[in-house]
Order: sequence, then structure tokens, then C-alpha cells
Amino acid sequence: MWERAGRRASGVNDAVLTALVAAGAAIGGGALTGVFALAAARRQAAAAWAAGERQAAAAWEAGRQQAAAAWDAGRLQATAQHDVSRRTLTEQAPANQRAVRRAAYVTFLGRTDSTQLALAAWQSAIGTADESPRRREYDWALAALGEALGKCAQPTGCAARARSTSLPWRAAPGAPGSTPSRWTRSPPAGDRLCPVRTAWQTGGSRSSGERGLIRLGLEIESRASELPHIERVWRSRSDDVGRMTSIANAHWELVFWEHDGRVQAAVLGPEPKASLAPVPKDATFFGISFAVGTSMPHVPISRLVGSGAEIPDVTRRSVWLKGSAWHVPDYDNAEAFVRRLVREGIVDRDPIVPAVLDGAVPDVSERTLQRRFAAATGLTQGAIRQIHRARQAAVLIQEGVPAQDVVHRLGYFDQPHLARSLTRYIGRTATRLSAPDTAEPLSLLYKPSPSAPA
Repeated sequence: MWERAGRRASGVNDAVLTALVAAGAAIGGGALTGVFALAAARRQAAAAWAAGERQAAAAWEAGRQQAAAAWDAGRLQATAQHDVSRRTLTEQAPANQRAVRRAAYVTFLGRTDSTQLALAAWQSAIGTADESPRRREYDWALAALGEALGKCAQPTGCAARARSTSLPWRAAPGAPGSTPSRWTRSPPAGDRLCPVRTAWQTGGSRSSGERGLIRLGLEIESRASELPHIERVWRSRSDDVGRMTSIANAHWELVFWEHDGRVQAAVLGPEPKASLAPVPKDATFFGISFAVGTSMPHVPISRLVGSGAEIPDVTRRSVWLKGSAWHVPDYDNAEAFVRRLVREGIVDRDPIVPAVLDGAVPDVSERTLQRRFAAATGLTQGAIRQIHRARQAAVLIQEGVPAQDVVHRLGYFDQPHLARSLTRYIGRTATRLSAPDTAEPLSLLYKPSPSAPA
């Protein structure tokens, strides 16, 4: 019995062992399979990750290039739009400025007509009970005209600075070297370009009717005229002179000049004192200096003393004067141009003024005579005589006449009186006048006619 039980237990153990061996083999094979499967999965995952990285890098590079191209295209478009806008503004600005100046000029012309009517009414009422109210009406009209004239003279918009190299700024009154501006209604400080009162140096030995051409860094040619309305006709060209001394002048002028391809014109009033002014290089000028007593009734000359007013919309062929287009005159046909101005009533001449300066005694009161001088010249009779005497003295000194002889010939008290007059009105001492200054020449200086005021 025990043997049978032992054999039966042995058979069971063999079966269990076989089963265990089989189970171990199955487990070992599964483990190896799992290891191989895990390794394969890892390799697949790594390949997928690398492929994803390459795809992401390619997508990033493509996006970056697309963004850069879009940025460049946008920048080019913005630059083109900016250029178009800038050109549009550049083209519109001169047109807008011309429109503003043209409107101011039209207003000025309307005010001139009102002023003329008021002046005629006042002159006809002189000596009557209506003289005082008519005078007040004329003063009001004159003030309004001066305001309109100031608007015509002022630079407009952003062109104010650009024009500082071409606009006729006039040097300030006072001793030479003074810096305030002489342009009507206070232009920007420092803008003192003076192409229109051109720099020239002339010998004083020339007679009033004689032509002359002088080369001294500038070229100037001038001549007298047979018309009583014209004192002098001149033309010049600048070269290597940086500045000039503009001497006192009792005459007003109509001046045309061209600089850097631009033609301009201006009406310049009398200059009561000598002053320094820069001179633009390579510019040409032409001017008509009107005789004392000649004036434009629609423009109050008193507003132009020591300043001037630019005429807008000037071309090489035409200039606008009192609402009409006129052919631009030149050196040879100035008389024909002025004759037409006289016929049209734009230029008038008060015969009393030159007659009084020649020594005549008119049958009018002293107060009336003062008003006539102020209306026709913008200066007093005494100021005109002092300016003219100083110019005569400068001519004589340049001719070699001793200063003491000039004092006695022209009625100065003594040599210090002469020196003060020359400094004030000529901007030179007698010593400097004797030796012409090529670096800083004088403006037009000529021997006056015998009938000029003494």
C-alpha cells in the first residue's frame, strides 16, 4: 500500500515539474518577446520624434521666410506710400501758398482803391470844414491798406525758411553792422539776405547821364533817364562778394532779380540809413530807381521806408501790378514801361516836391508842404537833403577832394560833422572812401545831376 502511494505521488510530482518547466519556458519566451517589442517600440518612437522635429523645423523656416517676405513687401509699400504723400504735399504746398498770397494781394488791391478814394476826398476838402473827418477817413483807409500790405509781404507756411536764401530781406536801419531786420512786419531773425539792393562800387567821377560798368566782385551798369519820373536805371550780377554796404537812399525802386532759376520782383522803399547786407552768389538784377516826388498812389510810401513788399506770381515774362498782367521790363525799355505806368495811373509825380528841392517857394502852407513830402517820399524834406548831401560828399572824397574842402563846399559845420554824416548815411569814413573796399563794396553811388537837392 505504501509503495502504491509512493508511486502515485512520484507521478504527480513529475507532472507538476513538467508543467512548471513548461510554464517557465513560456514565461522566458514572453519576456524576451517583450524586450524585443519594447526595443522596437522605442526605435519607432525615436524615428517618429526625429521626423516630427524635422517637419517642425521645416515649417518654422517656411513661416519665417514667409514672414520676412511679407515684412519686406509691407516696408516697400509703406515707403512708396510715404514718397507719394511727400510728393503730394510738396506739390500742394506751393499752390496753397500762391493761393494765400494771391488772396492777400487781391485784398490789398481792393484796399488801394478805397485809399485812393479817401485820399482824393481829403485833398478836395483841404481848407474846408470837412477836412478833419476826411483826414480821419483817409487815416483809417491807410491803416487798413498797411495791414493788407503787411500780409502780402509776410512769408507763408513752411516756405518761410526756404525763402531765406532767395527773398529780398533788407538790412536793418542804423549803423553798419546792426542786426535787426528791415523787412516789413518783422521777419525771422537772421534772415537779412539783400539781393535787391545789390552790392556794387562805382566811381564818383561819373556824371549823372554817363553810363558805367564796374567789375569789383560784382558787375554793375547804370544810366540816367530822360523821364522826370526816373532817377536811374541799373542792372548787375553778383560774383564773389559775400556782403555789401547799402548806403542811404531817398528813392524807391522797382527791382527784378533771378537767383537759382527763380524770378522775383519787389517794391523797395527809401533807405534812411546805411546798413550791411549779405549778397547772394551768381544772381542777376535789374532795377528802376524812381525820382524823388514820384510815387504809387495806391501804395503808401511811408509804409515802405526801410523795407519793401514782394510782388507775387512773377515769371520771366509777366508781372502783376494793380490787378493787371504786365510784360517784365528790361534795361533798355524801362522808359516805355514807366510811361505806361504813368498813363494807367499806377505811378504819379508830385511836381511840388522836386520844385521845392530845387529851391522854389510854392504857394502852399508849411503844413501842406510837409504832408506832400510825406505822401510822395515817406521822408521829411530835411532827411532827403541830408542823405543827398552825404552822397555828394562821398562822391567828392572818392574823386580825391580833401575833406576840409568838402566841408566848406557842402556846408558842413566842421570835419566831425562830415564824419558823422558819412558814417550814418554812407557807412564809411572819409579814409575808407578814399581806398575802395573790394571785400565789402558800396551800393550804387553816382554824381547827381545839378538840379538835385543841395
